[in-house]
Amino acid sequence: MLDPASASQNRRSNISLIFDKAVYDPLLLWRVANLCGINNGNCSHLCLLDFNSIYKCDCPHVMKLADDKKTCVGKEISPLNYF
Repeated sequence: MLDPASASQNRRSNISLIFDKAVYDPLLLWRVANLCGINNGNCSHLCLLDFNSIYKCDCPHVMKLADDKKTCVGKEISPLNYF
């Protein structure tokens, strides 16, 4: 006949607990640079960073991006489009 006390003890002795421990060396990890974090990405107004760590400059809605793709300049506003 099975003794409930010893059965319980046997089940517990057959269970091994697994604990994971991970150690990371900061010198070996990939580092993702926040290009917008350094001088705002050289953008005059908005620096937008995507998930690939590629950035682009952008402007508020009342401005447009100049040919250098870094500087915002004022838009010419027509009186017809003002309101």
